Amino acid sequence: MTRHRHLAQWRERLGFDMLSELEGCLPLVEAELRALQCKGLAGRTVAQHAESIKAFAKWCQTRHFIEEDPLTDLTAFDKTPQSTRRAMTADEVQRLLRVAPVERKILYEVALCTGLRANELRNLTTDHLDAERGGLRLDADWTKNRKGGFQPLPEDLIQRLREFVEERTAVDRYGFTHGRCDAVDAPSDPLLYIQKDPAKAFTKDLKAAEIPKHTKEGKLDFHALRVTYTTLVIEAGASVKEAQTLLRHSNPQLTMNTYARTREGRLADVTENVGRVVLSGHERASSGHQVAPKWPQKENGGKKSDSVSEDDAEDCDPLSMAERAGFEPAVRLDRTTAFEAAAFNHSATSPVSGDGIVPKGWECVLLDGHPRASVIKLG
Repeated sequence: MTRHRHLAQWRERLGFDMLSELEGCLPLVEAELRALQCKGLAGRTVAQHAESIKAFAKWCQTRHFIEEDPLTDLTAFDKTPQSTRRAMTADEVQRLLRVAPVERKILYEVALCTGLRANELRNLTTDHLDAERGGLRLDADWTKNRKGGFQPLPEDLIQRLREFVEERTAVDRYGFTHGRCDAVDAPSDPLLYIQKDPAKAFTKDLKAAEIPKHTKEGKLDFHALRVTYTTLVIEAGASVKEAQTLLRHSNPQLTMNTYARTREGRLADVTENVGRVVLSGHERASSGHQVAPKWPQKENGGKKSDSVSEDDAEDCDPLSMAERAGFEPAVRLDRTTAFEAAAFNHSATSPVSGDGIVPKGWECVLLDGHPRASVIKLG
């Protein structure tokens, strides 16, 4: 699909009507490629345009439409990125969503919750929304890896997408731009409205939200939403394989080395978590030795039994055992809240135990009424 589009563009640029006109076209091709560079296209994109016309010239020479390949001496382009995209912060995401008009707000939300590219988002129709499975069905015809798939979505976003479809906002927006210079070919029953140049609209919304497009960490453009999604997936605790699957990458190196980003704040949090593990022995040594309580066992005919009664089970409750051993009382969370608190803190060494105990010196708080809890250290 991409190569076919590039070839159509090359025919328009070079003005050729016959294959024989390809002979001696090297200077013209090089001039057009330099023009693409001057427009600010990335080296990788320029290289893709070059590879399309070069492959076509080779095909023509192999089938004897032309005597010699005119692009044999076309030099390869440097694909090294000249700039780096950065991941948006949580605050920047919320500021962007507050200023974006309704059709772009839900577009940004889907992009940030799926990592789908602009062209993939443009090809989504209402039939691709699968509320029963909880996500989007992807067709091999328009995905970059040419493979079908399924992309899960948050429940709340699925419901708002259904309402967006019922209001026919995307259909109305495409109809409004019909016949204009910025009009695009819309799919039948489009799920979302995406402009011909989404990067331009994204830059406009960044300015309205007072979000810098360029910082020392890198730049923000529409594709940076995919970078942000990747970073959020990793920070949410996904394994490398899970992140690779959600991004639909062929190998984990592409996921981790090209799209994932680190944040200075997260590095400090990780360092503190490591410090708690390493330095915890020093804290225990300074507080004195504590004797751990023994697990009670019933005598059964002179033999110890492995079974435990309900009363014994209550006595062996971790919270009760800690209090009897002389430890300070702790706060108990229900298992769901405890699990989500640990997940929200993104830490394999979360202070919340599997039984939902928050130790002294830590406190469980709810963030803005959100059902997930965060465990913070006091003092």
